[in-house]
Amino acid sequence: MSTPLEIAGAKTNSDLWTAQTLIDNPDLVYQVHLDYFKAGADLTITDTYQTNVDALVRHGLSEEEARNLIKRAVQLANQARDDYEKETGKHNYVAGSIGPYGAYLADGSEYRGDYDLTAIQLQNFHLPRLAAILATGVDCLALETQPKLTEVVAILALLINISRKSRDFSHGMDRPLLSPFMGLFVCFCIFLVIDIFLDNFFAHIAQCTHIVTRRPKMTAPILATSYFWMIL
Repeated sequence: MSTPLEIAGAKTNSDLWTAQTLIDNPDLVYQVHLDYFKAGADLTITDTYQTNVDALVRHGLSEEEARNLIKRAVQLANQARDDYEKETGKHNYVAGSIGPYGAYLADGSEYRGDYDLTAIQLQNFHLPRLAAILATGVDCLALETQPKLTEVVAILALLINISRKSRDFSHGMDRPLLSPFMGLFVCFCIFLVIDIFLDNFFAHIAQCTHIVTRRPKMTAPILATSYFWMIL
C-alpha cells in the first residue's frame, strides 16, 4: 500500500503512515486497491495496518471517528473488489490488516518486539480495530509484521472469544462471524508460527553472512512460508 500511495503523491511520513491517506485522500486508497486487482492480484489488504484507535485519537479524532475511519478503510477495499468483479466477473478477496502494537509506537518496535504488555493489555489495544473490521466485513484477517509470538497468541485468543460469543464487542450487536476465516484457524496458526521461525532464522543467517562479507543483507517475507533473501 505505501509504495503506490507515495508514488501518487500521498504523504506517509507521519506516525500514521498510510493511514494518513485515509484522512487526506480516501479515493486514492480505493484506487490503489483497484489497481492491484487490475494488475492480477487475487487479494488486497485493507489500509488498517497502522489505523488503530489509539493512534487516531492521538491525532485529534474521537474514538467514534477513529472506528468509522477503520470501517471506511475496509469499505474502500470491498468497494474496489466489488467494482472489479462487476467489470470482469472475477471475484477477489479482502484481508483485514492487523498491525502489531509496535507499529503504534512508530519507532521501529514492530521489527524488534522490544515492548512488554500483558495479554489483556494487548487485547484491549487490538479489540477496537478488530471489532470495526469484523463489523464491516472481510474475507480473512492478515496479522502483519508481528514480532512477538505472545501478541499473536493474544490476538488469536481474542478472536476465539469473539467467535464463541458471536458479538461485535465495540457496539454490542449480534452479528455472524467469518466462517471461512474460522474454518482456517488451525492452518493460519501453523503458518504464523512458521513465519515467525523463518523470520528469526533468516535474520540470523543474514547477520552471520554480514559479519563474514561485510555486505548488507535484507530479508523480505513474501508468503507465510516463503522468503526472498536479497543481497544488496
